[in-house]
Amino acid sequence: MKMSLLWIALTKVKGLGTRKLANLYKSFPNTSFEFLTDPSNFNHIKNCLKSEEIIELVTNRNYLKKEMTRAEEIVNNHKRLGIEIITIDDKLYPINLKSIQDPPIVLYCKGNIELLKQQKSIAIVGTRTPTDMGTRSAKRLSSVFAEMGYTIVSGLALGIDAAAHIGALRIRGNTIAVLAGGLDKVYPKENETLANEIILNRGLLISETPVGGRTFKNSFVLRDRIQSGLSLGVCPVQTDIVGGTQHTIKFAKQQKRLLFCPEPQEKDVKQNRGIIQLIDNKEVEIVQSYDDYQKIEVLLQEVQESLFREEKDHSENSHPKIKKVRNQGLEAELKLTLDKACKLSTQLNIDIEQLKLLLEEQYFSI
Repeated sequence: MKMSLLWIALTKVKGLGTRKLANLYKSFPNTSFEFLTDPSNFNHIKNCLKSEEIIELVTNRNYLKKEMTRAEEIVNNHKRLGIEIITIDDKLYPINLKSIQDPPIVLYCKGNIELLKQQKSIAIVGTRTPTDMGTRSAKRLSSVFAEMGYTIVSGLALGIDAAAHIGALRIRGNTIAVLAGGLDKVYPKENETLANEIILNRGLLISETPVGGRTFKNSFVLRDRIQSGLSLGVCPVQTDIVGGTQHTIKFAKQQKRLLFCPEPQEKDVKQNRGIIQLIDNKEVEIVQSYDDYQKIEVLLQEVQESLFREEKDHSENSHPKIKKVRNQGLEAELKLTLDKACKLSTQLNIDIEQLKLLLEEQYFSI
């Protein structure tokens, strides 16, 4: 739990925003209290964070201990409300989401947190004021993809989002609702019953906003990046040319997720103008028949494979850096160990040269 407390604590450091924290994690995924407060690592941290004021705080032992104590209180307060906290270094943290440029450092979760492991997810999103045909289309798409084994991600908003969750639930499929505010209050209030139904059916509610945290207009835009980030593909069902759904579409493009949508049957309604524009610009794959679902699945698998390759490349590229930093601290420890071994070698009747080789192999194989 110590590592998780550290990341929660770091989110409270003034000036240390999500992108800088994400850069710290991606540069040093094994970051710990000991790593940050070790003077031999300060230059590496400085190169990563680029701010003297922030570095003074994150490398200060007393300051970090104080913030980690506060973090433990945050964890306990959320647990009392049935909310689990997952940090970016946790094994449960979603692989898809970790790949985006600015992944949330902390996820507040209520419900079946095992769903976070599901890389096979798609986001179904759209306008809060759909047509009846749009609502039916969202439910049908959600049900079919849920039956195909996909977790349905949406934002628990009125309209298409709610229809997407309902479509998954009606066939007992998996669904994740991403909220902009804290999980103690469901917004909009009209969807409180739906939120409870999601939890009762082993679904999941998540947010990057803690209980009691302030919600801004931009919080909903930031929520949209999480919906796309959790998913292999994004399916906007209905949207005008301007609207909240356009933010999720933008993030899907930035995050290299597959964009696909149903063929609009109502050509003359404003709810479909954004979809028609995407189709005219050849920016989306179109779902018209059952065969199209199979085609979309192949394309989603390609996105999944691409994300896997990126994660593998990042892991391989980051290891030399981590090894170098860790070994700097080990050199002094190894020298001290060897000195002690030399003094004891006569008493122990051990060949000191052989012992040196064994110790060097042990330390520098890390």
